[in-house]
Amino acid sequence: MWKKIYIDKENLELAIQKFKTITNTAKHFKVGVKLIRKFLKEYNIKYSKVNGIDWDNVTDLGKIPDVEIAKRYNVSPTAVCNARKLRNIKALNPTPKYNIDWDQIPLGKYLDEHLANMLGCTYGLVNKERVKRNIPPYGMTYRTFENQGAYYGEAIIDAWLHKQNIPHTFQKQIGPYRVDWVLDKNVIWEFVGMWDHKLYGEDYRNNFYNKKAYLEYNGFTVRAIHQKELNDFKKDIDLKLLYSFGHFVCSGCNRNNVKHVAHGLCSACYIRNKTKNKLEDNLQNVFNKSLKIKVNKIVNF
Repeated sequence: MWKKIYIDKENLELAIQKFKTITNTAKHFKVGVKLIRKFLKEYNIKYSKVNGIDWDNVTDLGKIPDVEIAKRYNVSPTAVCNARKLRNIKALNPTPKYNIDWDQIPLGKYLDEHLANMLGCTYGLVNKERVKRNIPPYGMTYRTFENQGAYYGEAIIDAWLHKQNIPHTFQKQIGPYRVDWVLDKNVIWEFVGMWDHKLYGEDYRNNFYNKKAYLEYNGFTVRAIHQKELNDFKKDIDLKLLYSFGHFVCSGCNRNNVKHVAHGLCSACYIRNKTKNKLEDNLQNVFNKSLKIKVNKIVNF
């Protein structure tokens, strides 16, 4: 049979001031933490100095996230949360309100992370809205401008290389290894997206070290690009130009019922663009030849 426990207000006030924390006070009375919290609320005891902090003088409780206050005073966010709740102060809601018509967003056609980057919201919000509509997630494969399959991170870096007009070859076989990018003749970039993976990270890192040792032995310089570096690449590219195999709109004719060929174009626009470039090159060659003939005539004269 359970025994009813009672702690009077005076003893509780003395104990909370002496032992500083709810946990230590609960140990003193040999009861649970929940019971101490219950009596504190019932007696409306707003104890000030807990963990050596005068919470009544912490003026930004509820005005900034609990985590920031916890870092400042070197305590847990839970301690800040408890001090705030005892003073009936509501938590700050840091989640901004987005004016997004989710029914018009191509959920499931892109990765949730990609849509979040384009919309400027959180990955979790996109995920929540997609799940709410029973839309299955999109697979991992995107494509480069040359229509080669790539993961999202790889597609970002490849688009950045195109934007910077850096010549490169994607997914090139070198000896027993396939590398992500070859720049110039002996510079290699590798996107190590699973570096910190909880299950496979260790094996992934060991495989990378073996690949790097082989490539460096054969005269290559290897750069490892980590997940946290992607933000630097994202700043310089238009994320709408990244095409997944689930969604494509031709950047030439803006049709969405055509297949991607290369450089974000359908077959008709790609051929038209190629023909135009070839014609411009021919005209330039003719002009250069005629100019060279005129110069030679003047020199010979």
